[in-house]
Amino acid sequence: GVHSLSNDGFRDMLRSFFAGEKVPDVMIMNSGLHDGVYWKNTGLFAGGAEMTADFWNSVMESVERRGLRRPVFVYRTTIATGGYA
Repeated sequence: GVHSLSNDGFRDMLRSFFAGEKVPDVMIMNSGLHDGVYWKNTGLFAGGAEMTADFWNSVMESVERRGLRRPVFVYRTTIATGGYA
């Protein structure tokens, strides 16, 4: 989920997929009820979503700076309640 991006090693692994001469054509991110367990209210989740958007924007900008085509980015979400559903 969104919270996984708070892990430095995980972010580095994700960046590595976009660091070479070839990058994926499509990137699909799924956020759903599992995110409702960590983020206890919509305000906190909004902060996590902002952090996620900033991370992926920086990754995609690095792809474009190298003259490569930005992958199609699909974000799929389920409306999640705060805490366990």
